[in-house]
Amino acid sequence: MLGVRSITGVRLQPAVSLLARTSLKSAVATRSYAKNPDITKMPLNVFGCLADYYVPPRFLDCPITSWPRLVVRRLTAFAFNTIGVVRYKKDTNLKLHFDDWKERTIENYVKTNKVFAKACSARKDLRHKYIHEQLADVAGKHVVDALCSRALSFPSGAKLTWKLVKVVENPKVVSFNPLPNHDDITVFIQLVTKVKTKQQMTVETSEGEVQTTERLVTDYLVSTIDPFSEEQLLVGSIFESDHIRKVQPEFNPEDLEQATAFQNRAADLYREPPKALKSA
Repeated sequence: MLGVRSITGVRLQPAVSLLARTSLKSAVATRSYAKNPDITKMPLNVFGCLADYYVPPRFLDCPITSWPRLVVRRLTAFAFNTIGVVRYKKDTNLKLHFDDWKERTIENYVKTNKVFAKACSARKDLRHKYIHEQLADVAGKHVVDALCSRALSFPSGAKLTWKLVKVVENPKVVSFNPLPNHDDITVFIQLVTKVKTKQQMTVETSEGEVQTTERLVTDYLVSTIDPFSEEQLLVGSIFESDHIRKVQPEFNPEDLEQATAFQNRAADLYREPPKALKSA
């Protein structure tokens, strides 16, 4: 997300809808809400990124022999998104607000970075509380916890500042995923938005040394949205999919440990991307 990484067979029913149902059931089962499967009664911030959603990779980053398969997968992903939009409209009778959702994604993204940087510059005993207070209505629980862990590892006495120089490209929604309730009616959405920005980061050590870097960053940010209350939270990030995996994420709804581990991993916004696969 930032330059701080170095310092600290297709069915008509979209697979993402099936995945969402099983993921949410798993999330409920791990909490005291297990006896009440109505997810609308759960705070929105407890939902992390529920799946490794498909993000079409750039053709030039993939072996040429994989291009025909990648074309098919792009079309499949587009079909899944289209079906998801149709289902959302049918279930909720609400309009789509892509521009508002993308704008809020940017706002949450910027505030999250600024809060993290300011927390790193504060005393260690104040960092945890500051992040929780400032991001209560901005980010999900998993993201907040991950940021707290990162901030505590930042050296005492050093200072970090972050600045958004500009948004290089218009944000683009790459994955639209309705999240149904126990009655199979959509109540939430998980949106994956591609955000390309130019960012500036300045690190000042406790000895007074200052290093400023400016770089282009592309993120695929995952947001959970309650379209009825208009609440929207940043819950994680994912990376471009490789040329081998299929559109439907591999997921075992019975493996709660795997699901929890993925939500925690996706919530760490400053983690390193996976190594590129070179085999065809």
